[in-house]
Amino acid sequence: MAEGKFVEVVDENDRVIGRIERALVHDKPVLHRSVHVWVFNSRGELFLQKRPKTMRQCPGVWDSSSGEHCETGETIEETAHRGLKEELGIRVTQLEYAGRKAILDGTCFEFIHLFRTVFDGKITPDKRELAGGKFFSVKEARELVKKGETTPFFARLFTEYMYE
Repeated sequence: MAEGKFVEVVDENDRVIGRIERALVHDKPVLHRSVHVWVFNSRGELFLQKRPKTMRQCPGVWDSSSGEHCETGETIEETAHRGLKEELGIRVTQLEYAGRKAILDGTCFEFIHLFRTVFDGKITPDKRELAGGKFFSVKEARELVKKGETTPFFARLFTEYMYE
């Protein structure tokens, strides 16, 4: 996301109470929204993105298929679709809402809204934002979490929302 864009600040009930420049959202302890999407293929494998080693937060580890902060005035569904298009170059027609998780620690104070979708087409990770990505079986993804090779946010979501 480019500098100069804004995200909504929310209260403990996930209601909008203000806004902050996107570039500052992790510099101050402000509660905000983000959206993660898990993309599965028809074999039940989960696509994970590899974060670049140059990322400020959680460099070089695996993360949700797509993850974006909600921009001002954007619904969580719009954020989900934008993230899939910008990060993975895909469009989907159906998103299943899986839930919301509050992450409140360190420099992360956000409600993460999680969606799932199934996609069997070509995924083209944006090389400007990601270091790549690939499909993993649920068992392989679980091992990545156990070995600490994922973001802590993905690990928390996976532990709570992944069921076989």
